[in-house]
Amino acid sequence: MTGIAAPLLITTDGGQGAQSAIKTRWPATPIQRCLAYVQRVVRRHTTSRPRTPAGKTLYRLAPKLTAIRDLDQAAAWITRLHDVGTVYADYLNEKTAADPRTTPGRRNWTWTHARVRKAYNSLLTVYRRRHLFNYLEVPARLPASDTPPPVFKPTTNMLEGGINAMIKNLARAHRGLTGEHQRTVIDW
Repeated sequence: MTGIAAPLLITTDGGQGAQSAIKTRWPATPIQRCLAYVQRVVRRHTTSRPRTPAGKTLYRLAPKLTAIRDLDQAAAWITRLHDVGTVYADYLNEKTAADPRTTPGRRNWTWTHARVRKAYNSLLTVYRRRHLFNYLEVPARLPASDTPPPVFKPTTNMLEGGINAMIKNLARAHRGLTGEHQRTVIDW
């Protein structure tokens, strides 16, 4: 990344290695977490058919992320997220005593609703890191002009379903090759 100028915005799937490299190389560049990946994390923890009211509420809240088009809608979504944390605080913080025989030397309790708690915390963490709505803000270092500011994409789906899909299919089709040979096939 040394020879590449700092981009206005980077949309990433949330991999820690990429985020660390971005922060090291371009510390002023805002990071946007791919909203499709954020939704998938919530779905993974709540399942696609949550049974608890808190799980259902989070599952309904996550898909609304991709419909947000301005900062007012973003503020309303954040308010709903905080409302979930307030309404279901007791539920999310509920603990169950653990059997000391199965967990020797560890804490003697577990989160009762760990999966729903993880779904909520995943949304809260992305928001607190300021990786959620950067695509809505025009960077300050963008030169003033008469042309409209660029529209930033809040998802990496265009890459995953377009450019990268062909590369992944090539790699999948040539699974028997060594890693180096797969790279040669893909480069060719």
